[in-house]
Amino acid sequence: MSMSDAETTSTRWNNVAYALSIGLLTASVNPNLSLYLYERFRVDPTTLSWLLGLNSIAGLVFTLIIPAISDRVSDLRRMLSTVNCVAFFGLASIPFVSDPHTLGLLFVLLLGPYSALSSLFFAYIRRTHSNPSLVVKLRSLFSVAWVVGPAAATTAMTSFGLSSIFWIAATLCLANSMFIWWMPSSNPPFPRAKRDNGQNGKITVILMFAGFVLLLGTNYITGNVVSLLLRDEFHSTLFQIGLVASLAAAFEMPLFFLLPIVAERRGRAFVFKIGCLAGLLYCIGLSASQNYLQVLLLQALNAVFVASVIGMGLAWFQEIHPAKIGFMTGLFSNASRLSALVAAPVIGTSTLYFASYRGPILVAAIMVLAGGLILLPIAADRKQHAR
Repeated sequence: MSMSDAETTSTRWNNVAYALSIGLLTASVNPNLSLYLYERFRVDPTTLSWLLGLNSIAGLVFTLIIPAISDRVSDLRRMLSTVNCVAFFGLASIPFVSDPHTLGLLFVLLLGPYSALSSLFFAYIRRTHSNPSLVVKLRSLFSVAWVVGPAAATTAMTSFGLSSIFWIAATLCLANSMFIWWMPSSNPPFPRAKRDNGQNGKITVILMFAGFVLLLGTNYITGNVVSLLLRDEFHSTLFQIGLVASLAAAFEMPLFFLLPIVAERRGRAFVFKIGCLAGLLYCIGLSASQNYLQVLLLQALNAVFVASVIGMGLAWFQEIHPAKIGFMTGLFSNASRLSALVAAPVIGTSTLYFASYRGPILVAAIMVLAGGLILLPIAADRKQHAR
């Protein structure tokens, strides 16, 4: 093996290790934050709501600001190292906080930047590697992390105490802040002249953002409501409910590698149509499901939707504005965050209106259709095809 081959192999495994560590951070801390707040402080629902809301708002702001700043930085390793250090101090400070109000301040000052880690990493990957399919493939590792992370985190909290997940997460951030210097330096930002790249106007960006808010919102609704549907109507056990989420993630992983190849041969529009159709059929099938086995089998459609539409969405956003890769990466992440804020009241109101958890799923089907109609004309533009 030549020296260049060895460096390429080393870089590949470094990317995999770094992506997996960030995925584990997200999958371990995010879903267990509300559990920690309740168990540690015994907060009432109102206090819990404003704390989580404050954390989401801080995440929205920093996930847009930090990647946008990265577009002006020549080597993103310095930014990645700095944000990891800030995240380390934020996560390591949580166990020492004794009241929820101080914790709210901590969310804004230190955990806000933590929310930008994944966006900043994918901006680095896109600046370092010209092939957009690498972004999609590394994104698949987040599915691996979500299979392992939540269960591992709750096990650690049970065995070693509530604060253990923050010590583990802080250690990962500290390690990442040093590990990033063993990875190749990122290419400098694209020159201003390269901003003219097909459909890169403000209207296109706004339409893409709106379309993905709808599609990501669909994923948020179905992801949350399927657990409630299984528990309320089919009386499934917690293990059975967890198996549904794990099976969906397991189906997604090979698709993250297969679909970029299909997109290169048949075009992004073809993959996007398949994904929207799968999402629509998933929602219809879920709303008509009669037993647990049907819901379990429908996860194959859910995986196609997530991998082909949501999984490839990040690379698509980055291609729209080559000179603003960081900003566009942050914008995609914020579409995900905003979709959760929009979808949460949709779940409540539609459940009350239809008097069933099948109501939000029907609304999700309409959202898939609307998001697809907004985005398909953009996906069909030959200049935006996956390269």
